Amino acid sequence: MKKRIFLVLACIWFFVSFFIIKQTYAKYITAITGSTNVGISLWDISINNQNIINQSDFSRNLTLEFPGDTYYIENVAVPGAVGYFDINIDSSNVSLAFDYTVTASVNENSDVTDLKVIGYSFDGGINTTYLNNSSEAITSSVATNINYSSIRVYVQWDDTTTGVTAMNDIADTLAAVGNGNAIMDVNILFEQTSNYIQVTS
Repeated sequence: MKKRIFLVLACIWFFVSFFIIKQTYAKYITAITGSTNVGISLWDISINNQNIINQSDFSRNLTLEFPGDTYYIENVAVPGAVGYFDINIDSSNVSLAFDYTVTASVNENSDVTDLKVIGYSFDGGINTTYLNNSSEAITSSVATNINYSSIRVYVQWDDTTTGVTAMNDIADTLAAVGNGNAIMDVNILFEQTSNYIQVTS
């Protein structure tokens, strides 16, 4: 009988020990899945009613205009005349601040090589900023709360230009008689404003 009690106690002890050991070395495993969602910044700029993400050449939407006066008719370039082109920026689908840089130069196929950018004004303003150098870049910034902005760039057929590419009176006349074109290349660079804090370790 003692043997039997001992055997029962040994079995109970074995099961209790097994349970304690199992609890001691148990692993807690829990699986959970989920996803987080945040909107991506919009970057969808339009220039002169043309989306530049889908089409980067906006030549057909850029017009060099000459207002005309008592000496020449409207939208005809003549030596000494000042014209302009407008760049209208629609940033209503842009959710971050950005900078832009405008540069302009005479196209290699232009019959008039004496075209010069002489100044610019922002957002229909009456104040014109004049450039010291025709190849100087025009820069500005657009804040996140601005949906529409514009820049008017003033161009002159500068008949006082000197140098290798300068046109003389004969060249001016030949361009006019030959029904030539005054063509400028315009480049606009848009770049997100880098006003974030960068943390390094």
